[in-house]
Formats: sequence, structure tokens, C-alpha cells
Amino acid sequence: MSTILFELGCEELPPKSLKPLRDALQTSVTEQLSAAEITFDSIKAFATPRRLAIQIEGISDKQPDRTEQKRGPAIKAAFDSDGNPTRAAIGFAKGLGIEASELTTINTDKGDYVGFEQTISGQATTELLPAIFQTALDSLPIAKRMRSG
Repeated sequence: MSTILFELGCEELPPKSLKPLRDALQTSVTEQLSAAEITFDSIKAFATPRRLAIQIEGISDKQPDRTEQKRGPAIKAAFDSDGNPTRAAIGFAKGLGIEASELTTINTDKGDYVGFEQTISGQATTELLPAIFQTALDSLPIAKRMRSG
């Protein structure tokens, strides 16, 4: 758990727009952190005529690991009468980058299928924050945007 301070220096901002910009920045960053499953303890946004800033306390170092289940062909199509994998099962396993012997059975209302459950490790927060902050800045309610270059 860490503390992040993101500060943006800018040209003079109109005083009337400071509160809406601050609130929009905080809302956007909060929504994106939640969508990326990055937990945090608290978030505060600040605005002055020449600065926009956001402080995130107790932010997790990475996303949580998640388990993803891939469902393949029906058991009837995946194995022949002798229990050997068919081309359907072999092709499904090859598409996942595994051996057919690693496939498991998934029971559903529609019948039994072959499948595979894999754990996807979460990305580091430091890899995700630049895109989160860029998206938050792009979504700020600014009437006239300046461009340089």
C-alpha cells in the first residue's frame, strides 16, 4: 500500500471552473481505479488557479490475481468412445497453449464440456496509472483546450 500524488501544472484556470474540474478529476480517477480493480483507502482532489492535483492514499501495489474459466467443446465431441481426445479437444487445448491432458470437465445446465481454468496475475499499479491519469485528463470538462506545437 502506497500513497500517490499526481500534480498537473497549468496556465491560469478560471476560478469558476476550479470546483467542477477538481470534482471531475476525482470522479474519473475513482471510476477508473474501480474498473481496473485497484483498491485504495482514500482519494482527495485539489485545485488552484495553476494546479490540479489528486492524492490517493493506501493504493494497492497491483491488481488482484483473477481466475478465468475457458469452456470448450462438449465432452461427447471432445473424446472418442475409448476416451482419447478428438481433434476438437486437441485444437481447443492447442489454442490455449496447453496439452489436452490438462483439460478438465465443466458441468453446466446444458451438459458437460471440457474446459480450462487459468489464473491471470494482476498488473502492477505503476503500469496502469499513466493511462488512468491520461484518460482522466482527457475527460475534464474544459470549454477551450489549448494545443502547443
